[in-house]
Amino acid sequence: MRSLILTLCALACFTQVRAQEESSAYTFYVGPYLAAKGSIKTSAAEGTKTGPAFNVPPDLGAQILAPIPGASWLRVGLDVGLATYSYESKQESNATDDNTLREKYQFVNVFPHLNLYGVVLGVNIGLPSSASAESLSGEKRAVTGTLSQVGGMNVVVPDNPTAEGYDPSKYLATMLEFRIGGSIPLVTSSTGILNLNIMAGYTLNALFTNGRNYLGAYEGTSYDETLNPRVASLSLGLSYVFGIHL
Repeated sequence: MRSLILTLCALACFTQVRAQEESSAYTFYVGPYLAAKGSIKTSAAEGTKTGPAFNVPPDLGAQILAPIPGASWLRVGLDVGLATYSYESKQESNATDDNTLREKYQFVNVFPHLNLYGVVLGVNIGLPSSASAESLSGEKRAVTGTLSQVGGMNVVVPDNPTAEGYDPSKYLATMLEFRIGGSIPLVTSSTGILNLNIMAGYTLNALFTNGRNYLGAYEGTSYDETLNPRVASLSLGLSYVFGIHL
């Protein structure tokens, strides 16, 4: 009997120590994310209007979440992936598929953020990857050009979008985008967490390093710096992060 009591006491002590060790173990999370996003530019030249567009492909990448020890309500996060921003530009009247333009810009994004009780807040950094435009009827169009003198008159000459070496992304600036949203756990298990993510964003700087290279920044031959586009966006997506115990 004495031996049984000693054995049970030893087992209880071992179980308590093991539980304390497990409870004090540090866990961080790593996994993929995918988000459907719509976006729109926030300015338009006189006689034109802007419209929203849903982005293809969707935003995708990998996410890291690191809880702060002693502050279970606070996590530091980092997203790295591909982000797309699109919008439409059309005439205020007589808009057709041929003269309605859909512009698309892609960035490799690095998004450090804080997660406070599920509220996500941070600044996304976008490194230019590609830029393109086409009419709704499928014809490739230029988004960049130069102001030149032709016959003694100032004329905005579009670049040739089908020319070899045409690459409007070289005119794009490194993007800074303020983001705010929420991350809602849908399923939590010993393996990881499935989150529903809702995110709103607004670019803090204009898309082009020099707006004079952007065709949409001209009203006739007059350049307007306020037409160098800034973009607002809203996304809805999912992420699944695997728990990694240290």
